[in-house]
Formats: sequence, structure tokens, C-alpha cells
Amino acid sequence: MNVESFITPSGLTWEEMEIKRQQELRDKPFDRMDPEWKEKWVEALRSGKYTQTNKALRDNKGMCCLGVLCDVVDTSRWRLDTTLSKIEDNPWAYFSEMLEDADGWNGDRLFESCEDSELPQDVRGLTGISLHSMSKCIDLNDAQSKTFTEIADIVEQEM
Repeated sequence: MNVESFITPSGLTWEEMEIKRQQELRDKPFDRMDPEWKEKWVEALRSGKYTQTNKALRDNKGMCCLGVLCDVVDTSRWRLDTTLSKIEDNPWAYFSEMLEDADGWNGDRLFESCEDSELPQDVRGLTGISLHSMSKCIDLNDAQSKTFTEIADIVEQEM
């Protein structure tokens, strides 16, 4: 018996629950984000500068739509990180905060691994993008396979 066929307490299978969750996500409208960051992000998505990937902010193939937003916020925060567990698949990390002492790098750091496609908390705070809107963007990029131009149009009109 596979996990998809288990019945949940609601009487639905796991697969049916996931379909229901995705539909509820798609039905709820976007939350608003900071208009200046939105304009910069939409412009970058339409620029043709970025190659699109999915399931990661950035990997060796490109960036997802949220990775583009990270790049717009601060392109210098991307690092190849040899400490990530999936180094052969995705060695990129977007650093949330650089901690330096008087002698330079002190070894302490906070970073967001690009093994998933969620935005670092500080980027969400700066740009005003909510967790809900971030989830909708992940769905557009990964599940619905929308192009950057299509995502830019949706963000511009609905966010």
C-alpha cells in the first residue's frame, strides 16, 4: 500500500488532500507587496536575463521566480557553498546575513539553502511579500510551469 492511498481523518486520500490544498491556494488572491520591489521584480522577470528552473531558488540551470527576486534584492549574496548536503545537485546558497568581525569573516553565518524554493525571511520582510503570496509564486513556477513572462504578468496584475 502506498502513502497516496491512505485515508486521512477527513476521509480523503493524501493525494486528494494535496489536490484540495493546491486548489485552495490557487483560489485565494495574492496579498500585496511593496510596489517599488514589485516593479523591479517584474522588470527582471521580463528582462530575458534569467534562465528558469524549479524546485530551488537557484541551481546550476537557473533561478525560479523567487530566486530572481533574491537576485534583484542583492545579487552579491549568492554563494557556492560546499557545506550543503546536496552539493552535487545544488551548491547554491543565498545568504540572509553576513556576519563579519574586524578581521573579516568570522565563520558565523545565517544563510538560506537553495535546496528548497522559499525566500529568506529578511527578503520577505524587505519586499513585503507574504508567505501566502510566496507559496502562490512557487505554485506558478513549479506546479503550473508558468514562464517568467506569465508570472510577471500575474504578479503585476494581482499582487
